[in-house]
Order: sequence, then C-alpha cells, then structure tokens
Amino acid sequence: MAALVTLVGAGCATSDVSSDQKTMDEVMECLPPRTPTPTLVSRAIWFPHARGVGAVESWNTGYGSGVLAWSDGQLWFMMWNDAEKHYDMESVIPVRTAQRVYLDGLFGGLVLVVESQNLSFDAFKLMGRGNIRSDPARTREWLAAIQAWRAQHPLPTY
Repeated sequence: MAALVTLVGAGCATSDVSSDQKTMDEVMECLPPRTPTPTLVSRAIWFPHARGVGAVESWNTGYGSGVLAWSDGQLWFMMWNDAEKHYDMESVIPVRTAQRVYLDGLFGGLVLVVESQNLSFDAFKLMGRGNIRSDPARTREWLAAIQAWRAQHPLPTY
C-alpha cells in the first residue's frame, strides 16, 4: 500500500522537474561527483525487465517511482528515501552501448524502453500532470534527445 501511495503521490505534478531547483539540487547530490548537470529530469516510474507497455501494464516486473535523469550519456533512476530525505540511486543505464532505445505504447500511453547490450530491458513511464498516466510529449522528447546523442557518439567500429 505504501508503494501505491508513493506512486500516486509522485504523479501529482508535471513529469518535467528540471525547473524545480530544489529537486535539481537533490538530484545533483545523488549523482557521482563531476557528473554534468542533467539536461532532462522527469518524474518517472521504472519497470525493470519490462520490454514495453504490455509488461508494464501487467505489473509483473515490479516497479519503482522516482526521478529519471539524462546526463553524460546515461540514464540515472533514483528513488526518494523519505527517512533520510535524499534520493538513492537505483539504476544507471549506459545508453551509448544499448542495443535499442525505443517507445512502446498505445493510445498515448507511452513508455521509453532501453534494451541494453546484455539484452536486459528497462522501461520508464514519464508521468503526466496530476496522475500516473504517461506524458507522451515528454517521452517523445526524451527519445529524440537520446537518439540525437547516440548519433553524435557512435560506438567505434573495428
């Protein structure tokens, strides 16, 4: 029940929290030293091992509600530690070496999916204003930024 309260509570604002200085300070405190300031930060739900909306909607993969940040070619997912009043890093996904980064969803319920080099999957639902539904425009913005970065930083070919 506490997880559901956290999940719903986290969705009560717009997904984009990059203009909230307090949140940005808390995010920067969680990131490793010398990590560049994230260019995108959004409220999100992380579904580890989910290949897309079908897996997300089944809730069989588990989930975590928190903040997703895009910095230095990596996705950083962190969850709020209420007892200690700071974010805890839960997952770091290097996007440069990912097999694929794509959107999955129907009727505007989009998730950002990363298939890593080891063929594991992670899906992120960037939450919309006032609810736990996805923010499709913001999700498309994230995909475009990640794809542009990947095009500028291709893996070397041997």
